[in-house]
Amino acid sequence: MEQHRLKSQYETEQYHDQANLVYLGTLVFTVLFTGIFFLWVKNPLLAGLNFFASLVSLLAMQLNRVRRYAMGSFVFITTISVISALETFYLGRTSGFHYVLFVIAGLIMYTSWQPKHKLLAELSVITLFGLVYFVTYDTPPPVKITYAMSAFFHSFNILMNIIGIAISAYYYSNIMNRAHKKISSLASRDYLTHLMNRTAFDEYVADLFQDRQTRYDDIGILFLDIDHFKRINDTCGHLCGDEILRQFATILTKLVPPTDFISRYGGEEFVVLSKVSAPVEVETLAESIRREVQEMHFVYEGETRRTSISIGALYVPHNMEVDYHHALQHADRLLYRAKNEGRNRVVFEHMKVH
Repeated sequence: MEQHRLKSQYETEQYHDQANLVYLGTLVFTVLFTGIFFLWVKNPLLAGLNFFASLVSLLAMQLNRVRRYAMGSFVFITTISVISALETFYLGRTSGFHYVLFVIAGLIMYTSWQPKHKLLAELSVITLFGLVYFVTYDTPPPVKITYAMSAFFHSFNILMNIIGIAISAYYYSNIMNRAHKKISSLASRDYLTHLMNRTAFDEYVADLFQDRQTRYDDIGILFLDIDHFKRINDTCGHLCGDEILRQFATILTKLVPPTDFISRYGGEEFVVLSKVSAPVEVETLAESIRREVQEMHFVYEGETRRTSISIGALYVPHNMEVDYHHALQHADRLLYRAKNEGRNRVVFEHMKVH
């Protein structure tokens, strides 16, 4: 579900938002050029072509509103390509309107088209550019313009096309960066509780133990297990069990300092890694979580349920030579001691330096 939402968000940002930015920018410039060609160059044909391009930009935005992204980009790219070729033919290559085809070639890569259609479109634009260049090479342009007009159009086209490419590339880069961060976050989080998952935990605990001696970090490890969770699933259903897991995760998020690491280790088992300065901090945190769960009324479909947790709590001083595998196994054994001794309790131990 989350992956589907992310895909939809990506499509909206690239094929709707980014495309609309291009369409809107084109609309502004073509309206401007409509006036320039009509009032300054005094050529109704070129003014009409730009006015038509304005209408096409509006049509492309309307197609985007109904999620016809491919159709909108096809209509826009085809029209602008042909119009830029015609403007180059009428005004000559010194006007710079053929530079628009370079931008079009870049925009094709951002469309929602299939790869084979993108390749065909790129070849078409290259062919059109070559045709325009060949036709205008030694042929005087039909529309005579002054040197000042030619210099203005050439400079304006260079500037606007560079800005257009830069903005599109920057926008696309931001979309990709956000998507990458979101995907990375999804890969490291538990889908149900939104806590970090086992994979993220394994990476974090390895780094934590590697750095702890140089940074003088004492570590508290809490292994937590919801008591008789199978019975909860059997009596009130798995959806009820899922809701209890979510509410238990909320308790952990509330009680555990934001600088500490919380993970759903697997099933109904959770783990907390905490940087501490004294053993009492580990025991106090574990006991506060146990007490909160014992007093908590878990609500599912209007009914309240009670449960408890067992916790294995371990304090590891920074000057103790121990690898994280051994420390985790030690904390896990403390958890099973808590379960075997009657559950709803904390079994704490301070690893001693021998």
